[in-house]
Amino acid sequence: MARGRTQGFTFTQSCASKVPQGQVEFYNAIAIPCYTTLAEIFPPSSPLLKVCKKNLDQWEKTSQGEEQDRVHQRPQPAFRIRPCQARFSFLGSINHTVSQRKVNERGCRCAVMPLEVKWPFPQCPTLAWRISSSLIMGMVGSYSYFWTKYMNYLTVHNQEVLLNLIEKRPSDTPLITLSNHQSCMDDPHIWGVLKLRQLWNFNKMRWTPAASDICFTKELHSRFFSRGKCVPVCRGDGVYQKGMDFILEKLNGGEWVHIFPEGKVNVTEEFIRLKWGVGRLIAECPLNPIILPVWHVGLSDVLPNEKPYFPQTGKRITVFVGKPFSVKDLVESLRAENKTQVEMRKILTDFIQVEFRSLKAQAVALHGKVQIKS
Repeated sequence: MARGRTQGFTFTQSCASKVPQGQVEFYNAIAIPCYTTLAEIFPPSSPLLKVCKKNLDQWEKTSQGEEQDRVHQRPQPAFRIRPCQARFSFLGSINHTVSQRKVNERGCRCAVMPLEVKWPFPQCPTLAWRISSSLIMGMVGSYSYFWTKYMNYLTVHNQEVLLNLIEKRPSDTPLITLSNHQSCMDDPHIWGVLKLRQLWNFNKMRWTPAASDICFTKELHSRFFSRGKCVPVCRGDGVYQKGMDFILEKLNGGEWVHIFPEGKVNVTEEFIRLKWGVGRLIAECPLNPIILPVWHVGLSDVLPNEKPYFPQTGKRITVFVGKPFSVKDLVESLRAENKTQVEMRKILTDFIQVEFRSLKAQAVALHGKVQIKS
């Protein structure tokens, strides 16, 4: 292969055959429940639910092979895997459609995600954007508050630690919360532990990375999830990409970021290595973020990882909030030893992984003691 030539990933027929079923699962697990809740709380949005159901019906027909004789009329897949065209430097680029690899001044590989939608966040959010974001955050958060507390049995341990950090930490101190990932609706369900005033407060609520190939495949989805303060990240695109840069900017502004460091829904619930993205955020954030690990049990019962993908009632949910900690001394010692960026990311991630995993046994034990009142 000629040197310098970009090699793309071939979208094979076997890959194409999996797209319809993936779209069906996305609509059933995420889109339909979200838009149903939105329509119940805000009736004028019901046309969005109708369009969503229509798309689901079309994808189900395609998945079942009912339109194989009409391939030219098949709905467009929500995402396509295609050769990268350019990449941007760590400092960012105005043109978010380009994606050709290049090396920045620190020798790190940087990237702009090959999104099929335009970058969803304006450089300077307007008042209307912020209001719409507050409405979506508030409505979805209110659903989570109601569903976890009143339709299920929620028990939270050390809740005041999380609430105090959200409300009372200094404005120049960022917060990183980490939790395990059992179900595709862990976020927003887990935020049923918060107060309603926090759920409706744009400035207080978290930012969180979200898979670009699930939540940001169409403009309508992109508008919804971005206003829910979800940031698109492209799986497999490394720690240097636009979404991660954007999240780092939020941490540098003293804001709250929540991360699922396992990087995917861990269906087996076995220990898996944490992704290095969290190590990068901590290593490059100069404000010494507070790190708060959280472990939850039972959210996979509220939304099982199998059909019909609809939130359940009467389930036990346990959320165990760990002890906040800082890695400031560790970061400073690593810098003093002139560790490379890769070495720093690995060491920091490994350190956090030990703290994170220590919560599981305690959370599971507490969950086993929960008694459901008849």
